[in-house]
Amino acid sequence: MSNFNSHHDRSTDSKSPGKSNASQPLPFWTVSGFIVALAALGIPFYLADFPTEWQQNWILYAGIGIGEMVYLMVAFLIQPEPDTDDMGWFGGLINNPFRITDNFNRFLLFLKILLLPGRLIAQAILNFMALLQRFQR
Repeated sequence: MSNFNSHHDRSTDSKSPGKSNASQPLPFWTVSGFIVALAALGIPFYLADFPTEWQQNWILYAGIGIGEMVYLMVAFLIQPEPDTDDMGWFGGLINNPFRITDNFNRFLLFLKILLLPGRLIAQAILNFMALLQRFQR
């Protein structure tokens, strides 16, 4: 998921303008993804308790920040892989009463969907940090 521009030709030298090598996304997409990630991380702070003063709710904001960091770490480190061939009858619409593995696979699919936004946000942040390190050299 780290390559936002997999359809572009990246076989040229990374010093040429507008191109990068195969392991790094283009700077425009990296910065754009980082901005979207910051916006997504800021939404819970905005919705937490908007009309009150910040000094009154610092514990709430600290809890939201810690919760977001834990979610990002879990989403980045845990990658559930359900067996999509064993989701139940008719593609998971009907439970298979003779197996329990389809229940586990549906749970893994639900977990994968639940963790996907955090994984994308964490990957965008890591790509931006790698871009900053590349420009510092």
